Amino acid sequence: MRIEAIAVREIADSRGEPTIEVIVVSDAGKEFSASIPSGKSRGSREAYVADPAAAAQSAAKIEQAIRDKDFTSVGALDRFLIELDGTPDKSALGGNVLLGVSIAFARALAGAEGRELWLHLRGEFFANSASDALQAIFSNLVNGGAHAANNLNIQEYLVVVTPAPSVRESVAKLTAFYHDLGGWLQQSRDLSAIRLGDEGGYSIDFKDNFEPLAVLGNRIRAAHLENEFALGIDAAASGFFKNGSYTFEGKGFSSDELKAIYLNYAAREPLLMSIEDPFAEHEGKMFAALTKEMPGKLIVGDDLTVTNPALVEQYAGEGAVNAVIIKPNQAGTVTETCEAVHAARKHGAAVIVSHRSGETDDLFIIHLARACGADGVKIGAPVSHRLPKFNELTRVYP
Repeated sequence: MRIEAIAVREIADSRGEPTIEVIVVSDAGKEFSASIPSGKSRGSREAYVADPAAAAQSAAKIEQAIRDKDFTSVGALDRFLIELDGTPDKSALGGNVLLGVSIAFARALAGAEGRELWLHLRGEFFANSASDALQAIFSNLVNGGAHAANNLNIQEYLVVVTPAPSVRESVAKLTAFYHDLGGWLQQSRDLSAIRLGDEGGYSIDFKDNFEPLAVLGNRIRAAHLENEFALGIDAAASGFFKNGSYTFEGKGFSSDELKAIYLNYAAREPLLMSIEDPFAEHEGKMFAALTKEMPGKLIVGDDLTVTNPALVEQYAGEGAVNAVIIKPNQAGTVTETCEAVHAARKHGAAVIVSHRSGETDDLFIIHLARACGADGVKIGAPVSHRLPKFNELTRVYP
């Protein structure tokens, strides 16, 4: 299939900040598009993000370079784009631009085949290697850190739902729990209104960073959902690391002292089963130490691994993490995103396909999760701009 034209349109993400939509025109004259999210808390090794004006210039360069070239797969196009950019971080053309072209072309190929996008992705990248069972839905119900205007250092407090008996029924239970939690917080704290953070989670002050875990755990037990719901946190610890120490609740802590805090949290709240980015992105050895000391828990890499196949290979292979976040815009192409999934699988690490804090209405990540047989999806709270992804989740999963 040939691409006849590429265009970039500036759009707003869920925070109202500028991002891009990429439109490709196939040789059949049909348009296919992809809108690219953006993250506020970003790893330093993520693919470069071009601003909308620079993205439009990059699209023009790509359009000229691929004129009259025929690509039979997403992988073939991506390899061409990676070589055309020629930089390790895609700073020549922009990882967001390359990803937009890559996703839109995947949609064009799926459209030509008359198949769902996830089916094309599975056929090209995950044939005979994907499961149809979704193990967990990670939903951020309390926001902190860079995603909220409150006093929490930890960025996300997640309810982790085991989909049973179906994804649809579990999403319904999660949605009811989310709204009940909001009502309880508002009433118990005598609030006239309750703020939301970037990902739809509640954004209020707590007495300390453990209290949201205690509240969520107690509400789960009160609803008799402890056999279906567990808890996770995304510390996003790079956000409170500075000058060799972690500033946490107004005090400085060493890496070992912070590790002791996490161990204490797990001892006090038995439903805690997942900790994402517990340390700054350069502290792989501390990730490994925590993984060793918390058997049976997920220690998840995001800023540490940034959907980079080589970094996933390194840190999953070393046992620093036993789960990884997969965010396509960290990698910059569909192919590299899928290679990161395979690197995780090679070492037995769980795969969690994730949204970004600045989201769009694009549903690609749900199709990616279905295609690769992801262990989990992380798509925010079931409210407002996150709802389309929940709706698509219930549509594409049986």
